[in-house]
Amino acid sequence: MEEKGELEIISRPSIQVVENENAEILVGQQVPVPSGLDPETGQVEVSQEDIGTSLNITPQIMEDGSILMVVEIERSVIGDDVVIQGEPFFTINKQTAASHIRVQDGETIVIGGLIETIERKAHRSVPLLSKIPILGLLFRSKEEEKQFDELMIFLTPHIVNGEKG
Repeated sequence: MEEKGELEIISRPSIQVVENENAEILVGQQVPVPSGLDPETGQVEVSQEDIGTSLNITPQIMEDGSILMVVEIERSVIGDDVVIQGEPFFTINKQTAASHIRVQDGETIVIGGLIETIERKAHRSVPLLSKIPILGLLFRSKEEEKQFDELMIFLTPHIVNGEKG
């Protein structure tokens, strides 16, 4: 699917984790976000926040050799612009999914459903000239953009025996 342009692999991280311990992977960046108002100065306080795709997993090996995983996924992207005290900022749009999943050693599972659909429409025109019949078509334009993204996470846990390395 990647060769046909229908799929884009964003990241292929691999991590080892001790049983019953949390492992976290973040593919993203830090962005400045307004976090409050300083009462003494009246200035907006800004903190750094992680955005991107975050995956938290806590595995547990069961008696039958299967693996029980607590999986939490968060996808965050920069959203709309907002103005706070005359300063431009942006919102952060977040989607989350969480589940308990039981799989066999080496079995691949897929987590999907983190979908984002963006529709943008823009109308541009030159005042007065765009209203002239027929000739006005030269002085106005319409743009429409539709974007559909679905994030799918593929997990393949492997039990690593300390004796085997």
